[in-house]
Amino acid sequence: MVLELLLKIAKTHLLSRKKQSIIAALGVTFGIGMFIAMVGLMTGINKFLEDLMLANTAHVHIYSKEPNTRQSILDGYLSPDANFNVVTGTKPKAVKINIKNGTEILNEIKKDPGVEGASPLLVAQVFYNSRSTPLNGTISGVDIIDFDKLFNMQGKMEEGAIQDVLTVNNGIIMGKGLAENLNVNIHDQVNVTTYNGNQLRLNIIGIFSTGISAIDNVVSYASLNTAQKIMEKNEDYFTDINIKLKNIKDSPQMAKRWANEYNYKAEDWMQANAEVFVGFTMRNTITVAVSLALLIVAAFGIYNILTMMIYEKMNDIAILKANGFKGKDIKKIFLTEALIIGILGGIGGLIFGLLIAFGLSNIPLQSAQLKTLSHLPVNFDIKYYAFGMLFALITTFFAGWFPARKASKIDPVDIIRGK
Repeated sequence: MVLELLLKIAKTHLLSRKKQSIIAALGVTFGIGMFIAMVGLMTGINKFLEDLMLANTAHVHIYSKEPNTRQSILDGYLSPDANFNVVTGTKPKAVKINIKNGTEILNEIKKDPGVEGASPLLVAQVFYNSRSTPLNGTISGVDIIDFDKLFNMQGKMEEGAIQDVLTVNNGIIMGKGLAENLNVNIHDQVNVTTYNGNQLRLNIIGIFSTGISAIDNVVSYASLNTAQKIMEKNEDYFTDINIKLKNIKDSPQMAKRWANEYNYKAEDWMQANAEVFVGFTMRNTITVAVSLALLIVAAFGIYNILTMMIYEKMNDIAILKANGFKGKDIKKIFLTEALIIGILGGIGGLIFGLLIAFGLSNIPLQSAQLKTLSHLPVNFDIKYYAFGMLFALITTFFAGWFPARKASKIDPVDIIRGK
């Protein structure tokens, strides 16, 4: 009965000052709405950039690293009877950096229950000779079916199909930027020259676009056999293994385990992209800072509005106390009013923020480099909406608590005398 009476009084107060009540609720609505819209946009952009990077990055990369120190050519000609040595007719010794027993290692990794897919890799540095000035680039030899499972290669194809790499002799899939620079199209041929002078004519059977110019302007993909042919290597020669895990969070420990087990260098995606990862961390930090700033500004606005409402109702407080209401009852009444404003304003903020976020997500953003990006990326994660509503309730509670607590201690005689 008492609770019902307190709710009735709170409702009467709010309806008697409709303009003030609406302004207070709109303050909550605007603050929460802008928070939801801004955090949705900023986290959406961050997520898009992170997904774009991960779409072209292995979770774990295993490779054979060339030794930093080599034996000097003089070491083999040292003579205790000579003060100096003269060495002629020498040439650098070719150092193999392939993964020994790579096929066996690859098969073992594929059997691991935590692995979603793995693909071998052999990168050939070449010059493309389709124009007067040769262009530097790379041809990555892969198992195209496994590679597609890792990086969704077919989804990045502008023209052609990845399966043609397996059927067309000396076929390559070329990056869109590289094809434009060479002025070539699908079904054309291009001559390549390796660092050791080996030449080969290749057939362009597809054109892809990842949206990352560092890849699209330089890289072509071919079958592992074609890359081995370009580099004049045998069929079991490859230098890298790219691995995708079922849970990306397992990358650091899996990389460490494989490095110890196979005695090869193994990097997880965070190590391989340390600078980019720092950038993501900084952007996320800025997002949190801006979001908190919006909420704090909104909190002060809500506090000021509710404080003014309570002090304008001092006469009501005096009347209530004169009729036998205790200080705690006064406090409950105004806290109830604050929470009603918080609930209504919070719900309005959720709707307002959702409408803004929806509008932003429909803004067209055409990009020739990013064919997967047609509109602004906005994150609609429910946790931000839940946090916004929770913040609205907590903010209005404390914004009403302090002035209500002070009002509950005021003597009604002092209020009447003051007037």
